[in-house]
Amino acid sequence: MYKKERIYYFDILKALAIFGVVFIHVFALGNMSQVKGIPIVNFKEIFEFAVPIFLMVTGALLLNRDYESISSFLKKRFKRIIPPYLFWIIFIIFALVYPSLINHRAIHISTIYTNFFMFPLTWYFWLMISAYLMIPIINAFIKSDSENGPKYLVIMFILSSVFYQFLISVKSYTFMELRFFLMPIGYLSLGYLLANYDFKRKNLVLIVSVLLFAITSAIKVIYGQSPEVTLIFANIPLGQASFIDVGIVKIIQACSVFLIIKYLPLKLSKIKKIITSISRSSYGIYLVHIFVFLLIFNYTPVQGSGTHVFLTLLIGTFVVFILSWIIVLIASKIPYINKLSGYA
Repeated sequence: MYKKERIYYFDILKALAIFGVVFIHVFALGNMSQVKGIPIVNFKEIFEFAVPIFLMVTGALLLNRDYESISSFLKKRFKRIIPPYLFWIIFIIFALVYPSLINHRAIHISTIYTNFFMFPLTWYFWLMISAYLMIPIINAFIKSDSENGPKYLVIMFILSSVFYQFLISVKSYTFMELRFFLMPIGYLSLGYLLANYDFKRKNLVLIVSVLLFAITSAIKVIYGQSPEVTLIFANIPLGQASFIDVGIVKIIQACSVFLIIKYLPLKLSKIKKIITSISRSSYGIYLVHIFVFLLIFNYTPVQGSGTHVFLTLLIGTFVVFILSWIIVLIASKIPYINKLSGYA
């Protein structure tokens, strides 16, 4: 369906989200530098909706569908994400071990193993593996009751988020296990619901969404990843290393972005080809930008005053993004390599 008739606002969301991913990783280098008393690293919170948006678009596209079989569904999805990962991870690992090579230091096999499976910036790949494994289950549930099924999952997603956020804030624990509704089922179901629910008062929804995005972004920039406004299970000793924020503030921010793009009367026909190209390149950009990011910032320390660091990182974000996009486009034109480029 998506190949035959592209849904343009999905392309806009994916293009915005992949830019956000690059922004997040570059601005994470802000360390302790500040602008007007705000840590520069906190500004990445403005775009922390990126991965939730990717999951929401995935849910909107893949849920409540008729699939020939679970095996055919998984084969098709894994074929799209695993070969590009295996290809680009070679370059990523090379960028990581290159300093050892030029300094004639031994490279242990454990280093390669660790970077292949557990390099932090590649966590989204493993998240998508788990998402695709869950989709057949969620899809069957939603198909059994397409009206109430997704609503139930979204309600449980929100309640579970608030529940765990409360427990963390009061430093308590529970024997009740509700994480099933959080990752990644919550955002998948939320994306499907928002994409298929037609709000009657669209202009009001748009205005409210803009206000909520401004408010939630301001909260996140001010408080950063404080446990009062953030719920990331990688920060909690539960055996899960997912970096996705399932806190209620992030859920509201991601919803507002989704609805803004859905209902904003964007007249982007002149750059539609660019938006579509970025959208189709998004997975490739995700993988390639890690390599480009490592090459640039491993050998170019970010130094200076707060304002200088901020501008350096902002320019660096655009440089990494554009270079990664160009590399994916070039790779997509090369025979055999095109199937590994990450261009869909």
